[in-house]
Amino acid sequence: MTSVQLISPLTAGQLAELRERLDARERSLREQVSLRGASLEQPAAVGQAANDAADLAAARAHDDVQNTLIEQHLLEIAAIGRARERLQAGSYGTCVQCGGSIGRARLQVHLIALRCAECQQAHESALAAAVRGR
Repeated sequence: MTSVQLISPLTAGQLAELRERLDARERSLREQVSLRGASLEQPAAVGQAANDAADLAAARAHDDVQNTLIEQHLLEIAAIGRARERLQAGSYGTCVQCGGSIGRARLQVHLIALRCAECQQAHESALAAAVRGR
């Protein structure tokens, strides 16, 4: 079996810049997960003086929001890991759908993009149509 070496549509300098941005984003997300997790371990200010059901409900809602944000951050951290794998394989910046270039501008805005803007739009339209068809 022959290994195929993919060539990224980005220059080495652009890839290095995007790699640094991925690293910085992951550090930021990990810090946010840590801080949010720590806030869940501490009784919420509202919950400490929970005098009635409304106070308890507010504290629970706060915790639910924090848990949801943690889950989203962890999903993005995993996506960053997959982006690093694509960097290593030489396919970062290549659309997984059409094989074309995702484009540096799009990657700068959405570091973990899998598709070029055209394929992403088609993908989202297909998802929306599937939801409407239910």
